[in-house]
Amino acid sequence: MVTIGGLTVQLTRKPIKSLRVTVYPPEGEVRVSAPHAVPLSVIHAFVESRADWIKRHQALVRDESPASLDYVTGEQLPFAGRTYPLDVVHRPGRPSVTLHDDARVVLSVPASADRSQRERAVDAWYRAHLDIVVPPLIAAWEARLGVSITEWRVRKMKTRWGTCSIKARRIWLNIALAAKPPECLEYLIVHELIHLLEPSHNARFKALMDQHLPNWRALRVKLNRGNHRQDD
Repeated sequence: MVTIGGLTVQLTRKPIKSLRVTVYPPEGEVRVSAPHAVPLSVIHAFVESRADWIKRHQALVRDESPASLDYVTGEQLPFAGRTYPLDVVHRPGRPSVTLHDDARVVLSVPASADRSQRERAVDAWYRAHLDIVVPPLIAAWEARLGVSITEWRVRKMKTRWGTCSIKARRIWLNIALAAKPPECLEYLIVHELIHLLEPSHNARFKALMDQHLPNWRALRVKLNRGNHRQDD
């Protein structure tokens, strides 16, 4: 950890070509990735030049980071870009989650179910949703971009919405994407697939994003709103 211009920064040296700063919720932690050869003085100047951006996004993630859910009646559960009142019903048998009349989410669990069991039931529902909506998006964009992946998987991630393993040609998606608007999910899939054409976030990557998804910057902001990370 280093202090630069009054900001506490976690500095990591990596085999990359350019400096990068990221602000992480929920507390606005600042992380800087820097090439091995870049002097500390250059890193200081870079962070100081981005100080206003960093502070603005620290305030953003602190204000919009959602409270942890207890999965009890009366809470608002995010799903596909909307929030729905959650109604927990105690019933024997296997837990289930259903969306009723596009108006409320009903979580059916045994009366003995604790928070972790209720959360797992919601996660299973999220996974089932992604299993339906993700494959056609991937197929459409594979055809459009002229790329292909071997598989895609879902898991919980604390700081990323998705990752792409170039060598394995595998995409990992954050289960929390099930809570986000469909257009944000599509943006993330396009983002990861384009990494098969350009592994880094350089000018070529951005040009490809501009070509295939012109509004990707607005979608990135929308996706990041309330969760996970803000990049510069």
